[in-house]
Amino acid sequence: MVKPASSVGRPSNSQATPADSLELVAPIKASSRAKLIADSSYTSLTVYNSSGVDPELNKSLTKAITTVDRRVDSAVTSFRKVHRAIIDPKIALCLESPGGKALLREWQEIEMAFENDLRTSGNVAQQGALMIDDFLSILMPYLVSDTSVAEKRRELNGYRESLKKGEKCAGVFASNFRETSNRVLDFRCKWVAHAKESNAYLCSEIDKLHSDIIAASQSQYRRNESEIHVPHSSEMGR
Repeated sequence: MVKPASSVGRPSNSQATPADSLELVAPIKASSRAKLIADSSYTSLTVYNSSGVDPELNKSLTKAITTVDRRVDSAVTSFRKVHRAIIDPKIALCLESPGGKALLREWQEIEMAFENDLRTSGNVAQQGALMIDDFLSILMPYLVSDTSVAEKRRELNGYRESLKKGEKCAGVFASNFRETSNRVLDFRCKWVAHAKESNAYLCSEIDKLHSDIIAASQSQYRRNESEIHVPHSSEMGR
């Protein structure tokens, strides 16, 4: 009896050479809290080309997983760039202006949400790859075997239930990513507005400094002038 579709693994008698199989790579990202800099960790699953399995299906599945992997990597890289830009000493004054520190805290919250999404994506990708492997290496050969139709239906029903659970998890993950994406766009608008306000704030502070310098200079000039015109006590006694 073949293993149920809900279980993970391969038949003990499965034999394959590298030429007979394709490798699916499911990304499992683990990132540090502070800088979103992490080592990439991967779980590799070998999918066996059994009878009845279209090799093109294997290729398309592999391509789909690697595409997701590249996009996740691209998102991580973008987050790193934004993080480095925000903490760049050259824009420290921008963060010191009114509202700057609140924006920095908001970005840190977005970073944390994204990291949580990455952890979720790792779990979703791993489970998805395992189910693909299960289907191709176990269920497909079973469906083309001489087992009764009733038994095959039972296995398919079990597999469909597993797919529904996986779809729900993937839906939550996708929703979280969309929410984070919307927060990033919202932050961009806030940052652009804050940059304009910071520029106005800086100009105002420079104007104030200029006025203070002029006022101090004029005050010193008047003081010096008064000292010149006021006779000293020795002169008044003559």
